[in-house]
Amino acid sequence: MIHKNLLYGGGVIQANLGDAYSRKASQDIANFHQNIKLAIAAYQEALKIFTVENYPLESLKIYRQLGNLRFKQENWQLVIESYQIAIKLLEMTQSLVKTESSYQKMLSESIDMYGQIIDCYVNIGQYEQALEYVEVSRSRRLIELMMINDIDQNQEKPPEVKEYDELQQQINQLDFDASRINKMMILGSRFGIHEIESENQEKIVVLREKQQQIWQKIRSSDRVLAEQLQVTYLSFSEIRQLVKDEETAVLNFYSTINNTYIFILTQQQLSVHICQGEGVEQLQSWIHDNWFKIYVKNRSEWQNKMEVFLS
Repeated sequence: MIHKNLLYGGGVIQANLGDAYSRKASQDIANFHQNIKLAIAAYQEALKIFTVENYPLESLKIYRQLGNLRFKQENWQLVIESYQIAIKLLEMTQSLVKTESSYQKMLSESIDMYGQIIDCYVNIGQYEQALEYVEVSRSRRLIELMMINDIDQNQEKPPEVKEYDELQQQINQLDFDASRINKMMILGSRFGIHEIESENQEKIVVLREKQQQIWQKIRSSDRVLAEQLQVTYLSFSEIRQLVKDEETAVLNFYSTINNTYIFILTQQQLSVHICQGEGVEQLQSWIHDNWFKIYVKNRSEWQNKMEVFLS
């Protein structure tokens, strides 16, 4: 126990050192790049102790921080790799949260990952993946709002849900190859989380079949609860199927901290119009000043300016 506590303490020291260098990078502009490198090195040392298998909550924070730092470096591929792991960890660990305040804190610290991974995919021209993460982000946000309501009511989980969660934890441990992920991230290898091959696929298939049977049972009695357990979203191929003919286009709007994107999907192509610098706060402020304020003060002026505003 003493050895384990000392080991954990060493991980905390390295993570705190990474936090300190991260803050210093923001304050000491002259040594920005050096402090970023030192912060990343400290976080990677912490990950040698805080593996995703044994310390998922600590790993979540570190991978999120690694993504944030690499975003500042504009190292888009490594940002994607860090956020992919952090997002998976977020999905794995949020069921462990017992209070609304803790759940809200976890979400507030992690919500920007979705937007920034979309920024990265757009930056490297992978628009299909960007659009898929738009759908993931919206689906997750809807489910999170539903879960907050249940946490707030302090509802006891039904036995079927507890069994479902236990199976999910077993699947996560088999599917999420902790040692290989940590080793790859420490060495800075290029890889995608979907490319990691599990050595336990047969076990996972059996567990998922059993889990799906439980989910169907839950869904038959409470569809809303079932949707909270399995977040579904449209893949790019499914979105594409919505475009029935050459005269049809799917428009998808999404605002990140930095920009607003308008995805335009036709039968021929997927293109993206980028409103550079018009992130969610700037866009909301502009709509408030140029739309809502006029609507409240002068309805006729608002109607007259509607065409210009929407053009």
